[in-house]
Amino acid sequence: GRKHGQGTLKVGAAVYEGEWEEDRPHGNGKITYSNNETYSGEWRQGAKHGRGMYNYSNGSVYDGQWENDQKHGEGSYTFPNGDVIQGNWVNNEQNGSGTHKFANGDEYTGEFVNGKREGEEELVFKNGDHYKGGWKGSEKNGFGEYRYANGDVYIGEFVNGLKQGKGTY
Repeated sequence: GRKHGQGTLKVGAAVYEGEWEEDRPHGNGKITYSNNETYSGEWRQGAKHGRGMYNYSNGSVYDGQWENDQKHGEGSYTFPNGDVIQGNWVNNEQNGSGTHKFANGDEYTGEFVNGKREGEEELVFKNGDHYKGGWKGSEKNGFGEYRYANGDVYIGEFVNGLKQGKGTY
């Protein structure tokens, strides 16, 4: 017969406990993989789909929306060092508006494209420095304004994270 309803299946060292429909995880359930990574949340036709939490073996945690086994929709990803990225995910990558709160207190707010900081955004540093301007490939790129905690200000171009060309100080 086919698995349907509530149940547990062990395959090798992996264990799934939860709801079944037509022989596949469907509804709420938890899987523990052989590497001790776990996913607990919603399933649809055998795939992670809906709200769920994935605990990685390195200590990272993703808590958010899933679609067809991929991070997709609103969610947060916490790194082992304490950094937290929050925002929208598409096909396992952060895309759209979001924040990256660094464990050291720095905070980036802006757009992400395929997991990289992009566009016209800002970064506030724990030490009081503040950058507002262009980003590309997670580096300051294009026109921007960097305000130092001591009151100094640089306004000008940035290339790959460094001041470049003419600017006013």
